[in-house]
Amino acid sequence: MSHELDFTKGVAAIAYTGETPWHGYGERLDPGQPLETWLTRAGMDYEVTESPIFNNRWITNENIGASVKRLAAQNFLSFKPIPGKKILTRSDTDGILSIVSDRYNVVQPREVMEFFRDLVEDQGFEIHTAGVLKDGNRVWALAKTGKDFEIDGDKVEGYLMLATSYDGKFSTTAQFTSVRVVCWNTLSWSLEGQSSAGVVKIPHSSEFDADAIKEQLGLMGKLNTEGWGNFQENVTKLADYKVTKRQAVDFFLELLDVDEEASGRQLQTTKKLLSFYESGPGSDFISSHNTTWGLVNAVSYFTDHARRGRTDRRFDSASFGQGAQLKAKAFSKALEIAA
Repeated sequence: MSHELDFTKGVAAIAYTGETPWHGYGERLDPGQPLETWLTRAGMDYEVTESPIFNNRWITNENIGASVKRLAAQNFLSFKPIPGKKILTRSDTDGILSIVSDRYNVVQPREVMEFFRDLVEDQGFEIHTAGVLKDGNRVWALAKTGKDFEIDGDKVEGYLMLATSYDGKFSTTAQFTSVRVVCWNTLSWSLEGQSSAGVVKIPHSSEFDADAIKEQLGLMGKLNTEGWGNFQENVTKLADYKVTKRQAVDFFLELLDVDEEASGRQLQTTKKLLSFYESGPGSDFISSHNTTWGLVNAVSYFTDHARRGRTDRRFDSASFGQGAQLKAKAFSKALEIAA
């Protein structure tokens, strides 16, 4: 399926609160459910097991002597472990996830959910969405921080995401992200108010330390509100700064590093961005219409919802990869213009 949700157990491995997700799958939960319920309903109630890999050399050569053949018949086979490698499987189905280095540290699905326990119990966070992608190879959880603001009816909420993988393709990542409610666009923010910060990546060659991650994010004790306040101030600046259509076109061309004489996919992307800027979801808000905030939202809508590629790859890109970098670049560039 194009959305790459995990259907290993016959239902989509995703749970959520609030409105039904765009893909229409998953189980809706009432707010305030215990983490154990989230773990089960989101399909994350399995362990990733680790096993050595053996190279089995079946003795079938006709020229082998009779004594060796007798040993083979008695299952005395040559099983040699492959050095430096191990295989990851999921405990509930025995499905093979990947082959990784023996130095690869697994972060279990339960650990992802447990990361939020003290934040939920002591700091007022609330789990919003959790789930599994790619037959168990990707798990994530997203929690509301309780921070939000509204500009001319355009509501933005603050979230914290933790995600990990079992295919060796990206690090365990914790990051703050804002969500524009009208279209579920995401944009990173940080306690320092810088668009490129507020992200902690833990390579699988390192041990997962939840407390160390929270300390880096400023989450030990009460959540620092200064960063969210700085982010709100920056968004307000962007919403107050008007631009012409010519400026909008130049913004997108410069963002993608192309010119009007270009052809192919990049020019098509520029046209899409301009279309989302002029008529995308939420473009009619006063805060977005002909403003630098509208420019940023066109980019975030494109990366989160409309960029080419399979949805699971778009999710990865928009949250952690090239899409996230493009959004950060657009946010910084728009702030430069508004300043």
